[in-house]
Amino acid sequence: MAKSKLAKSKGFTLLEILLVVGIIAINPSKQLADARNAQRRSDLSSIANAIYQYTIEPGNQLSTLGITEDAGCTVAVSSLEGLLNPTYISAIPTDPTSGNGTSYFVGLDSTSKRITVCSDSVEGNGGVAISITK
Repeated sequence: MAKSKLAKSKGFTLLEILLVVGIIAINPSKQLADARNAQRRSDLSSIANAIYQYTIEPGNQLSTLGITEDAGCTVAVSSLEGLLNPTYISAIPTDPTSGNGTSYFVGLDSTSKRITVCSDSVEGNGGVAISITK
């Protein structure tokens, strides 16, 4: 009696092993980068909400925060800590990789009068910066 081909196969081929190792080696780094970018988006949204809450209080203006029109996303969020924390945000978020707030910036568009909070640290994403406009 001839044994079936399935019964003869007792291990993995080299190609199967390399494929599994490649998937394990590549996927976690992309997933971790995606998770850090998601954290950045969440941080930017929290910062934008805190700035919005600050500005709706009587007497508080964006200029008090140092945010001026068409200066681009140049005001470091870490410099706003004394004005926003703890009333409008419990703590200024820090970038997931750098561990400090210097990677988050704020700007104001003179046409739309909307603030943009952006991150200069981005992983993957085709090098496209992450920003939130409110």
